[in-house]
Amino acid sequence: MEPIRTVNRPLPAAATLRRASARAFAERATQRANHLDEPERQLLLAVCQRGQKATEIAALVGENVRRTRRRIRNLLRRVMSPEFALVVAQRDVWGATMRAVGDACIVRGHSLNRAAATLGLSYHAVRRQRDAIVAMTNAAGRGRGQAPRALCGPVAGGVRAPHGVAA
Repeated sequence: MEPIRTVNRPLPAAATLRRASARAFAERATQRANHLDEPERQLLLAVCQRGQKATEIAALVGENVRRTRRRIRNLLRRVMSPEFALVVAQRDVWGATMRAVGDACIVRGHSLNRAAATLGLSYHAVRRQRDAIVAMTNAAGRGRGQAPRALCGPVAGGVRAPHGVAA
């Protein structure tokens, strides 16, 4: 019986583009992991850099796979948000209160109540500062669903116009 021969065919353009896009996403997430606390950083690096699956991580940590997947999904959503990119890029020029609220609520993902208790501020003060950060993000044209321009490279074919603006 003759051995089965495999033919190395080039990947379709869409598959190559998907892989390149996934690599770029993983690289951006890995770069942003430097701003996280150690346990979250290790989780993000395990997924994005080492390519470990949620089932492997859950087995190592000894927790439910669904819980691990939810943690990964929420962590990636937070780290890849335009608000996270803005806080990381701008916090050095902000005042102490806004910097502390941005770190607590956006970078660390704490609730407004937890941030208020930790920082010794009122809930209202924390909410105002967090809302100001979200407003700055929206004013910069980086609202939800749009890539943060400060941390992304140029778009192929030129700069992408903001949503609702004719190119």
